[in-house]
Amino acid sequence: MKIGLDVDYTIMSHPDLFSLLSRAATDNGWEVHIVTTRPDTEFDRSRTLVDLSTCGIAYDKVHHLPKQEGEVTDCPHEDLNDYEKFVWQKIRYSLENTLDYFFDD
Repeated sequence: MKIGLDVDYTIMSHPDLFSLLSRAATDNGWEVHIVTTRPDTEFDRSRTLVDLSTCGIAYDKVHHLPKQEGEVTDCPHEDLNDYEKFVWQKIRYSLENTLDYFFDD
């Protein structure tokens, strides 16, 4: 099994719950993917790792969305606004990495 977890307003809002969930998942051989809308910058990658450690999150991979709001041009859903296309990148990541469950706000 593979699960995805969002950081802001998900892990950060309920760190004890997601610490327990992520540790139980990895202890049982599941993959835990952290997928965040935080920018893919050195500062935000570092901040994310600190936040995950502070919250006691076990994980296998961390993925920052590569494009920011207004930059997503490859979304197949033309009816979405720029923000929705931006967030759609999480769905694409989930599909490409065959995640079974995804927890987001």
